[in-house]
Amino acid sequence: MDVPVVHQHRALAVSLLLTMTACGLLEPEPAQPPSTPRPFVGSAGATAWQSSEDRAPDGFGEGLAEYDSPKALMEALISKARQENGIPDGVQLRAGVYEQRDAAAVIYMQLRGLADDSLVGQEVRLTVRRGADGWFVDGVEYRNHCSRGVDAAHAMCL
Repeated sequence: MDVPVVHQHRALAVSLLLTMTACGLLEPEPAQPPSTPRPFVGSAGATAWQSSEDRAPDGFGEGLAEYDSPKALMEALISKARQENGIPDGVQLRAGVYEQRDAAAVIYMQLRGLADDSLVGQEVRLTVRRGADGWFVDGVEYRNHCSRGVDAAHAMCL
């Protein structure tokens, strides 16, 4: 049975997030993560931000993570992805920590060159928080930048 494209994209968002970070293809951080869609070069539009079904990647949720900073948490995600996954050739990743406050921050990533002809790129936002044991991932959101446009609900690429 075929998995609907929208579910493939959700699964792709979380697995690619870990995989892409793993390969050391980090470019300089974007100056500021945009809060509204800013299409990538070649993009015909962007979907709305969507929450991932998984609140945190395995092992990085509250009570499971003990990182002393958001950057250390991001580096641990990268390390885990290096150990567990490969990365498709030609995929580019930019990542950084933004909006850091005493007990919360945002890890922001841009993925380009994905092996899907409907996608020009993808953005991923991880909300991270500091708990009693250290920093942990508290939420994952993503949006797709589409090569042929988006549906009327701005939920899927055409």
